[in-house]
Amino acid sequence: QARREELVAEGGYFWLRRAQPPVPSAELIRTQLVAELAKFAWPKSMRWGGSDNFTWVRPLRRIVCLLDGEVIPFQLGPVTASNETEGHRVLAPGAFMVASAADWEAKLQSHYVVADAQARRQEIAAGLAREAAARKLTLVEDPALLDEVTGLVEWPVPLIGTIGAAFMSL
Repeated sequence: QARREELVAEGGYFWLRRAQPPVPSAELIRTQLVAELAKFAWPKSMRWGGSDNFTWVRPLRRIVCLLDGEVIPFQLGPVTASNETEGHRVLAPGAFMVASAADWEAKLQSHYVVADAQARRQEIAAGLAREAAARKLTLVEDPALLDEVTGLVEWPVPLIGTIGAAFMSL
């Protein structure tokens, strides 16, 4: 609650001027981040991890939380934050350690995951255009479908296939 002496009139507004003791960033992350992550709203979530209390869009396997290269551990559902992550589960299975955001992105790339959603989207769009042009096909643009696929894949590899004529009648 504000005290009268903490309010200052300036430019037609009242401003709260209050000295707050400093709180280390690591402590703020530990105490505030879990609550903020728990607020994420997903259109469709699943319950998992041995508890009906924890829901997430997909099973959560790892959380990387580093501050200046140091792990800030916290618990979210059944997972404790660390400096370990995983790449593509088929093309490069297994956990590996990272030391920074740049290291994380580079190592994910070498483990068949394009972490940047915009880069992944661009790769998918360019690959589709390239494959269609190579076969003299016309690509029908569908931004919503492109967004959906971008969210589903980790390592974009455009493929063009056909469905056998015998399977086309219902």
